[in-house]
Amino acid sequence: MPMLNILIFTPTYYEANHLMLKPETTQAIMNMDIAGYEVDWLLTRDNPYPQKKWQDNLIWNLNKAQKMARGYDYLMTIEHDIVVPVDTLIKLINCNVAVVSGLYRLRPGHGANPDNIPLAVLKFEPGIEEGLPGSLTYHSLGEKWLEGKDIIVQVDAVGYGCCLFRNDILYIPFDMDLDYSHRLKTNGVPMYVCSQVKCDHIDEDGSIIKV
Repeated sequence: MPMLNILIFTPTYYEANHLMLKPETTQAIMNMDIAGYEVDWLLTRDNPYPQKKWQDNLIWNLNKAQKMARGYDYLMTIEHDIVVPVDTLIKLINCNVAVVSGLYRLRPGHGANPDNIPLAVLKFEPGIEEGLPGSLTYHSLGEKWLEGKDIIVQVDAVGYGCCLFRNDILYIPFDMDLDYSHRLKTNGVPMYVCSQVKCDHIDEDGSIIKV
């Protein structure tokens, strides 16, 4: 059986002349169990737009990585401030779907209530018009998320913090997360989240936001 090859991509950018890449993120990626897969890790410092246009730089770099990943079986995105568990890659690949995200919480700076920080995956609430996302939380999913079992749940949107994309959907251009998720749905590509992959998110002050 041919060995799977995976390209891990971490978009980086400069802020106040400092490269934004957390050492905890680097250590976690280097410590990941690659289970005999062929794995390459791509960092990019190609940011052609001004710093304040970070979204344009992100999209530029995501699509650059997407083109480079077409010779791989999977593209995995891990953002510069996400700390992934050791078994992340194995568990996401074992989900055997085209798009699957790990779990992590948004940073309070993203407009979240720091006392109830939502997860960075979205599911539209019943009766709410599509395009007005509601947060996918433990409460809305039920206690099954807390049982520690392998549970894969279909969602309406995923982010790039910790996400695995199979090669056959890499023809769909990347965009900001909600816009890209809409493109996936339009093309009939379902998105999932794996409850066993629980990542830490490093806040701006260095504190760790846990699932």
